[in-house]
Amino acid sequence: MRNKIFKKVFSLNAALTILWIALCAGAPFAFVKQSPASPFVDATTLINDRLLDAIIKVESSDNPCAFNRRTKARGLTQIRAIAWLDLKRHYGDKYGKLCYRKDIYNPAVAREAGKDYLRILEKYLKTKGIPLTYHNLLTAYVWGPDNLIKYGFRGAPRSGKAYVAKVMNHL
Repeated sequence: MRNKIFKKVFSLNAALTILWIALCAGAPFAFVKQSPASPFVDATTLINDRLLDAIIKVESSDNPCAFNRRTKARGLTQIRAIAWLDLKRHYGDKYGKLCYRKDIYNPAVAREAGKDYLRILEKYLKTKGIPLTYHNLLTAYVWGPDNLIKYGFRGAPRSGKAYVAKVMNHL
C-alpha cells in the first residue's frame, strides 16, 4: 500500500516538475495543438499564397470592397488603419505614397499588405520567442500579437479560435 502511494506522489511530482519547466519556457505556446501540416516550422514557409487565399476567404469572402463597420477594417485582407501605419513604418515608401482609404480596395495592394503585415507579425513573434505556427500567426493576425504574447493561444477568445479554425479549414 505504501509503495502505491509513493508511486502516485512521485509521478505527480514529476508531472508538476515537467509542467513547471514548460511554463517557465513559455507554456501557453508549448501546448498549442498543432495540425499535422504545421509543426514548429519557420514562418517564412508559412506565409505563402495558400495561406493568404485562406485568410482572404475568411476575412472578406473574396470581396475586394469589403468593409467591416465594427472594426473599420477594409479590403480583401481586412487591414485596419493601425495596421496600415505599421506597414508604413516598416516598409516606408512602399505604403507611404498610397492612400489607405482608397488603395486598400485594390486587390493587388490588399494582398501585398496582408502578406507584408504577416511578415511584420512573424518578425515580432520571433523576437518575443513565440513558436511560429499557423495557430500563433493567425491568432496574432486576428487578435493582436500583444494579446497572444500575454495570454497565449489557449487564452484567446472563442471568436479568435473560431477564426483560426476557419482559416485552417481553407488551407
